[in-house]
Amino acid sequence: MPWEKIDASVRSKIKDQLPAKMPRVVYIPSELEQATVFIGHRGVPTFTSDHFPIQLYNSLFGHRMESLLFRKIRSELGLAYSVYGGITPGFIEGNNTVALQTKAASAGAAILESLRAIKATREEPFANELLKEKIRGKSSSFVFVQSSPWATVNRRVSMALLGYPENYDANYLKNIQKVSVRDVYD
Repeated sequence: MPWEKIDASVRSKIKDQLPAKMPRVVYIPSELEQATVFIGHRGVPTFTSDHFPIQLYNSLFGHRMESLLFRKIRSELGLAYSVYGGITPGFIEGNNTVALQTKAASAGAAILESLRAIKATREEPFANELLKEKIRGKSSSFVFVQSSPWATVNRRVSMALLGYPENYDANYLKNIQKVSVRDVYD
């Protein structure tokens, strides 16, 4: 469905929700009944002081089926086949993104609800127990990052090239476990 064919009131609501820094909506015409949507803006570099809160924010917001985005957009409202979102640090600068696939007719509503979900994370912190659950999950799964000699070498080389501290893995569990709800919210 072309952007122009989305109801004008829905288009207006979507534009009202967009940050002032976002200069435009890019539409690629297609005759398909499906839509792929990317919403985003520039983000942070690879290793910043809020690296560990970002990891937990991503788990809470949009990296898994139990995330806020998935529960709201897909499970509760049925507006998308798939939905994903989060902060992806990059070598120089990363991006903050929400991506979803939906019926073309649902694209406007899915965009609007995605923007509302982003806004909700800025207005109300995640529940402490939910954060603790994500910390337990990250801590339990950390053992798998070096599951083979190849994975270990690949990880060490990649992290060195990206500028991670040499003691990153040695301190990972301590750093992830000390993240608070306030850290994730800020």
